[in-house]
Amino acid sequence: MRYSNKLPSILFLLMFTASAVFSQDFSSGFSEGESDGTGGGGFSEDFGDSSGENPDSSFGDFSAVSGDTSASPALNIGGEIKFQTRYYTDVDSSERIEDMDIESFPEVKLKLDYSGENSEFKANLVFSQDRMFSEYEDVIDEAFLRVYYDKFNIETGFMKVVWGKGDELKAVDILNPINYSDFYNKDLLERKIASPMFKVNHYVGLNGLLELVYIPYTSYPEFDSASDGRWAPYDTLTLSSLAAAGTTVSYKNNRTLYSSQAALRYTNSSNGFDYGLIYSYGFMPLPTTKLDSFTGTGYGSADIKPERANIFGLEAAKVLFSLNSRAEFAYYMSSDIKGDDPDIQNNKIMWVFGFDKDLPVSSFNLLIETQGLYTLNNREIEASHTDRDVDYDEDDTFSRNIIIARLKDSLNHDRIRPELSFTYHFEDQDFMIRPETEFVLKDDISFDILYTYFYGDNDTPFGAYNNNSFLQAKFVYSF
Repeated sequence: MRYSNKLPSILFLLMFTASAVFSQDFSSGFSEGESDGTGGGGFSEDFGDSSGENPDSSFGDFSAVSGDTSASPALNIGGEIKFQTRYYTDVDSSERIEDMDIESFPEVKLKLDYSGENSEFKANLVFSQDRMFSEYEDVIDEAFLRVYYDKFNIETGFMKVVWGKGDELKAVDILNPINYSDFYNKDLLERKIASPMFKVNHYVGLNGLLELVYIPYTSYPEFDSASDGRWAPYDTLTLSSLAAAGTTVSYKNNRTLYSSQAALRYTNSSNGFDYGLIYSYGFMPLPTTKLDSFTGTGYGSADIKPERANIFGLEAAKVLFSLNSRAEFAYYMSSDIKGDDPDIQNNKIMWVFGFDKDLPVSSFNLLIETQGLYTLNNREIEASHTDRDVDYDEDDTFSRNIIIARLKDSLNHDRIRPELSFTYHFEDQDFMIRPETEFVLKDDISFDILYTYFYGDNDTPFGAYNNNSFLQAKFVYSF
């Protein structure tokens, strides 16, 4: 971890926030006239979704006075303070229960929104242990400017954009890299890494929207390593073991024109049928790891680089047989169409199908969703390239299919929210199960308790976390 130059940056952010709060208090104390009652709106729930499909969402006006307030821009401040403690329950038989590992995760989120007549600026700052003591820009979870015109708007900055109709699972959500650290214990927006982005949202007809995106460079996914973190994902275990064995691991420079990408998405709705078409000159979901052999007994180096791909996607949603149905399909076309180049990833397809339904008991809602990934032309991998092929799998398994089932309820006027989810991986029969209940203690304070259990062999996606089953308690104060 690097600590140099962090304190001045953090102090600047805190001073900026303090000055904004002071100016807000000062103006509200000396404004002429009466308030019109429109203040204190707080932040929209879909702050992090910069899809451009909800351009009219607005926030409360801290400096609202009588008369026309549209000419007076307003700075809105909101956020939350979160404290969670995690108790890891898989204690070795030789250990005592008192030796149970415990982790705590304090976090402060600060959300800023500055709205003008034809433009607005939004920022989401996160102060936590893993962000404040890494790169200083990690504190900026998202920050972008939006400018409105008659038929379109323009967005630019560090953004997180959600594409696709899937709920828990995605296939065409392709723009932002993913942070795999603590992957299964974060929601969708928390897992995303904001990207520098220029985005145009053009409205077509009554319901149509055309989104054009340019990203000047693409960051690598982030993940814990097997040596210093509990949550090294299954897909990176080989890489972690190579590093532990002394292999030199190097990453291709991603701040070049090579790592830029462009994408477009068209969505529309007709007679209750929502659909979308996507194309991206982008990258495979995970970068390519090329191994170079030395002396025939090990690997001297592992070179990692983003794998260029043309991505074609479809998405759809419709109520079928009283089920809120959704689907996504993506085709990742690399330059190795035949699948016979061991240094380039083969083409891949990915899909999502699912539905949710409100049940006639209490306020139960049932969601079932499945995601599949399949590597094409895999016979070439099996036949000739062994472990030198970047798509090699020692079990000759070139598909991955998972299904998630989630049942949730709402009790006592939505102040008690129980939920049970079960995620199962078909190929290796490993799974994750999670019961959870959130209690709304006051309108701005909630308490959440959950238990997460992992099961499977150690070389499976969920079984890799066999020792990570945990009980967690979390308090959240929103302001």
